[in-house]
Amino acid sequence: METPPACNLRLIPALLVMLLLTSTVLAKTEAGEGDGLGEGYFFFGQDFLMIAQQTNGLQNITFLSGEVWIEVHCGAQCAELTLNLTDSSGAFIDGVQSGEFITLSGNVTAGNATIRAATTGIQFAELQSVLPLGNWEEIDLADSIPMPGADTSTFGIHEVADSRYPLTGSIGCGGGMVWWCGDYLWSESPDWINGSIDGAGDVDVLLFEALPGDVFEVWLEHSSIALEVEAIGRSTQSLNSLGEIAISANTSIGGNISRMLVGAGDDEQFWLKVSSEEVGDGLYALRISHHIAALEYNSSFEFPGSQSPATDENAIEVNAGWGIAQGWLSASVGEEDCIILPTQQVNSSGNDVQVATGFIAFSANTTTQVSYLLDGSWITISEYFEHISNPNNTSVTVYSPAGTTTLRYCLASEEVTSWVALFYTVNVSDSPGELPSSSEMLNAGWGRLGLNSTTQGELVTSIYDSSDLLWYEVDGWPESEFLIRVSIDNIGTEPIRVTLQEINWSSRAIIESVNITIDGSKSEELTMKVGPGIHTVKIEHLNLIEQGGIWQWGGEPDLPNTTYRIYTTVVQTEVGEKPWFEADPRVAEASQKLLLFFGICLALPFVWVVLKQRAAKKAAQGLIGKKARLAHLLELLAKGEIYEARADLSTNLRIISTLTWEEGVEVWGRPDLHHRTESVDLAAWRLDTRLGKKGGMPILVGVHVIEDTWEVVGLRCEAPEGMAWKIVRAEPRLLFRQDELFLDQLHQGTRTFVEIEIIGDGSGIEFSLSGTVKGEPSAMKTPTAMMIDVEEE
Repeated sequence: METPPACNLRLIPALLVMLLLTSTVLAKTEAGEGDGLGEGYFFFGQDFLMIAQQTNGLQNITFLSGEVWIEVHCGAQCAELTLNLTDSSGAFIDGVQSGEFITLSGNVTAGNATIRAATTGIQFAELQSVLPLGNWEEIDLADSIPMPGADTSTFGIHEVADSRYPLTGSIGCGGGMVWWCGDYLWSESPDWINGSIDGAGDVDVLLFEALPGDVFEVWLEHSSIALEVEAIGRSTQSLNSLGEIAISANTSIGGNISRMLVGAGDDEQFWLKVSSEEVGDGLYALRISHHIAALEYNSSFEFPGSQSPATDENAIEVNAGWGIAQGWLSASVGEEDCIILPTQQVNSSGNDVQVATGFIAFSANTTTQVSYLLDGSWITISEYFEHISNPNNTSVTVYSPAGTTTLRYCLASEEVTSWVALFYTVNVSDSPGELPSSSEMLNAGWGRLGLNSTTQGELVTSIYDSSDLLWYEVDGWPESEFLIRVSIDNIGTEPIRVTLQEINWSSRAIIESVNITIDGSKSEELTMKVGPGIHTVKIEHLNLIEQGGIWQWGGEPDLPNTTYRIYTTVVQTEVGEKPWFEADPRVAEASQKLLLFFGICLALPFVWVVLKQRAAKKAAQGLIGKKARLAHLLELLAKGEIYEARADLSTNLRIISTLTWEEGVEVWGRPDLHHRTESVDLAAWRLDTRLGKKGGMPILVGVHVIEDTWEVVGLRCEAPEGMAWKIVRAEPRLLFRQDELFLDQLHQGTRTFVEIEIIGDGSGIEFSLSGTVKGEPSAMKTPTAMMIDVEEE
């Protein structure tokens, strides 16, 4: 909900309440200006009230001369709510509290009136009202309907609109079901007609323009007294009562609305007679919707068999097989509403059928006759009579043969009826029940059975679909054998017979078959051995085959449909004899070339690895004569070639590890820290801080395992004093955490050089190596620390 406007455009802290009884908004409300009223928001309609907390607001409404009756149910909060009205002459009407209600009533003069409301707290209020607006009787209406044949030209005709429920905006509600939200059999917002009754002897009669086939909705929305509303048809011969609404007391706030649906009849005027048996005066508010027969659908559609003048036969818009329609039946003799529904046209086989489902709701007992258009002629499928409660949904599913272009649903009723419908059509394929003349024709419409999977189907009795023939294919050598097992679930209530058939297609003969009968809601298994080739499974509706039927094709059958589900598995039990063919010399020659090509492709990666290793070894040998590589790095840094120095260091880390330990140490230069034990030799060098990438101190560490194999090896950088060191980078990329670098497994003879970058404020660094040797914990630690020179060299 959008935030309502306020005088200073601030957010309103709370809304009181909104009563929506299919409300009609009268006018926009504004907070009073120049009256010293507080800020806030106030909105008022004939059955709609909304007010903000701490509001003192007003609303201007233009009234006709007449009476006002407003009853507000405010409960325990009535003491915090005040309501009053000032009309155009300055007359003041104050709301009177009685228990949980505040009532405001009295006469007003024509012109602008002001309704004021104030609340000191959060309210919850509902209301009902009768106001001198719109179709209001400014002068007392006539007390009686003229007799047949009398002149009615002096009677004013009340104009009301054809209000309808917006079906397209409310479809798809109700937990995913295909239907509509709300009172879809009634209009959304009929017109208001307000009036007054001056005692038991007063009667109001109202005249409405009508044509044959028109239907009126009459609602008794609000009344301050007991009331009777009678619908009367006036012809040239008689007055006919069409329906009546009667309440024994005034209407209640939030109570059910009394409504009736009446037809205008043939060549009749439509009248409403409003009266009361109470002695006192009272006000009433009716809501009327006039449904004009000529406006019920979209554009007109002409088809054979539509000569009846009382027939509304129109096409409805269809989108992807869906169509929506609504209408009213006035109970005129011979009247029916016919909905034309184009079917979906697709490229299909001769076994396809059109399936159409209509989700229909009626307000009274209704007959539905369904026909299809085939080769220019209408063919009636069946007639359905629905005896239903008010309102209720029903579903009508019909079938029509391939080639059907249009379906027609004709609705008729002996009672005045409102109806809404949603239609859906789809083209489906029906698998034939007998063998084709050859196996090549199976793909033309016969259903295929999935092996090692589930297949589901339905036998539709409406179209005399008594059997389905499904085929499957198994591949193998001559003399091979396969065991076919099918698990069948009979989902329906009718018994079915399932037959496995091994077919000889050269003669269309059945070599072998086995069958089983399965009752409704039961499951069984069936097995048979077959040879390679195409074979079939036949599913039959047992009662339909044995009893037959007498219903119209596609109509309402005497036997229900049945649905089946089949899970099929296949196991090869005999491999058979593999046929032998002498190899073609050209195939042998091509095979040799192909093997040579694949051999070269497989050898190329190994050649690349060997060349790569040789190049690394050669580069490492070239470094033996170039002592003190760290001094060379300093020369590059002195020239400002920082990027080249880092690249040189990264390259040396990879290739120097291929040299012997002594050669590698000589290449790097004199270590800043060197410690050797019986099993491990460790050396470390300080690097120029410009080689760091994360603002720390770069250090080069080399580890040589002399004896045994160390597992789960960790190298820790310890600070003899000051804050502990923290490793922020390692190259090659190894796992590290805080001050420890994880080297994983170091075999005997392994030479490892790694650059680490550390941060901290210690003056020196000690190295400790820990791990397991032959399953026992082992460790070594440098006895002295490598001092860290904080000044840049």
